[in-house]
Amino acid sequence: MSFTFFEGIPFAKPPTGERRFSKPEAFGSFEGGSLRAIAPGSACPQMIANAYKLGNEDCLFLNIYTPNATGSLAVMVFIHGGGYYQGASHFWDPSVMVAQGEVVVITFNYRIGALGFMSTGDDKLPGNYGLWDQKLAIEWVKDNIEDYGGDPDRITLFGQSSGAISVMFQMFSSANDNSLFQRALLQSGSALLSTNIVQDPKQLHQQVISSLGCKIDSELKKCLQSKSMEEIQVASWFNFVFMNSLVVVDNDFLYHDVLAILDAFTQQGDSAYTRELVGNFGSYDLFSGWNDQEGMFILGVLPLIDSSFNNVSEGFSEEMLFKALQYFPFTNQGFVSRSKSASFVNDLLMQYYANKHDNTMNNPTTAKKERLRRFIELLGDEVFILPTIQHLQLHSAISDKNTFAYEFKQLLNRPPDSLTWLRTGADHADEGLFVFGFRNKMPGFSYTYNEEEKELSDKMILHWTNFAKTGNPSPTDYMKFSHPETPSYTQLKTGSLEKLSCPFCEKEKVLSAITFALAHNREQNLAATMPDQIKSENKTEALYHDSLSIGKLTLSEPQAIRTLQVLLGVVVIVTVLCLVLIIILIHSRRTANRPSKRVIGKFQLEEKERLS
Repeated sequence: MSFTFFEGIPFAKPPTGERRFSKPEAFGSFEGGSLRAIAPGSACPQMIANAYKLGNEDCLFLNIYTPNATGSLAVMVFIHGGGYYQGASHFWDPSVMVAQGEVVVITFNYRIGALGFMSTGDDKLPGNYGLWDQKLAIEWVKDNIEDYGGDPDRITLFGQSSGAISVMFQMFSSANDNSLFQRALLQSGSALLSTNIVQDPKQLHQQVISSLGCKIDSELKKCLQSKSMEEIQVASWFNFVFMNSLVVVDNDFLYHDVLAILDAFTQQGDSAYTRELVGNFGSYDLFSGWNDQEGMFILGVLPLIDSSFNNVSEGFSEEMLFKALQYFPFTNQGFVSRSKSASFVNDLLMQYYANKHDNTMNNPTTAKKERLRRFIELLGDEVFILPTIQHLQLHSAISDKNTFAYEFKQLLNRPPDSLTWLRTGADHADEGLFVFGFRNKMPGFSYTYNEEEKELSDKMILHWTNFAKTGNPSPTDYMKFSHPETPSYTQLKTGSLEKLSCPFCEKEKVLSAITFALAHNREQNLAATMPDQIKSENKTEALYHDSLSIGKLTLSEPQAIRTLQVLLGVVVIVTVLCLVLIIILIHSRRTANRPSKRVIGKFQLEEKERLS
């Protein structure tokens, strides 16, 4: 199929000068009435590693990829990931998805890092500018996409990692009318993790502000506006604290911390109060999932924090494990001291995860590798999988819309390296390659796929675009979830699968107990009751479901995700991984001026030319 793409369309005025650290302003009409939209606009300012600078402040552009087909097509708006400090719209090329799925796809930039999220937690520097950028881009799509063959009443937001978290924040925000978009597709990201909201933004950004020679007073914004983009980039990079989110409860876009939401859902279930906290969350169809080795992302982050993690090919010593635990979410809850919680979680890590790997921790020759393997598994479970299960439970309980889940398990065909022994499945963000048909344009990245992987990619594109078109990823109702007590999900990988069980049920019980204890400072009580339960054999009855093989892709018999009951009694009152849900004063929608239809894009006559 032939298609047209329009790249580099401005949706907001440049956020420079007095517009820096402010909400975005709609761009308006084009000078001269037309625009040659034939190349992506600049990425927003960021640093790749600690030296390579990328982007420009004049960066609020979007790209439209549309099939040359008749009719009003489903629209998919992609929010890129990158931890709110890296990423750009043109890193992912949706050409394959557009050509095969016959949907209109939009990608866009939003401000990231300090320029997009620096905050003091008050009106001096309220923060969340990047989320407001996202909102304005979605509004632009709603108002204009009909001119490009899209249906403004069939808009799906989809995102990966922090992009998925952003989609959830857009779902929660009452600043958004619930007709702005209709569906949400979340890849490896959930807002229901307490560290996705900055608890003390003033403390987090104090060092950056001071290093720029500014003070937290009434002149702060003017002082920061007087600094160069490069000065802010360098100061924020070298003072950046990894695994701290940059999003804040600003009482404008977001009103509630995630802890309040999870506490309400845990204690009251589908109550009026829970629904009030989550805003429009239940108004959208939801398709969400995770990769089975999400925790592998840490191997790229730790060396940026501490050079002692530059080489972990032999695994973790006890000292390295203890040090690593101090950097990540168990210890960033703000309820207990870092050293105390690191020691506590280390005990649970050894006790619970030891059950799955025989007694290799007792063997000095395997202990270091096993220690790293368990840490990777625990981190992936706690940061990605458990929060995703929780938001699926929440949505399934409060919504009459569709709820779907998937797990991506495909091991990439990488050349062997020093960590091949550790890789058994899909790393964080690996699914994006398949969703976009291997059209990744990340700097320095390349991948050669095989025929089996291409087949899996084609099937995933089919399910992703079917969801955008109908609210159901399956061509039939086969994958439709009802709301039974037993959870099921769709597993994505090449080859045929055996019957599926519920591998996350036992994890959820343990991790919920850990996070509840940390949040409510009940370590001693939990430590007294958990070991026997953790060390015992897994008595949870496996939940098997019929499966259907579609070529190389096997799908579980769908049964809706509903609250997985936490079976650890009182101790397991369920997670303090809460979500910052947002009830916002309804703002009058800011509508970008409709651009001239004389936006000139590039026309592709042959699919091969673009996809080869």
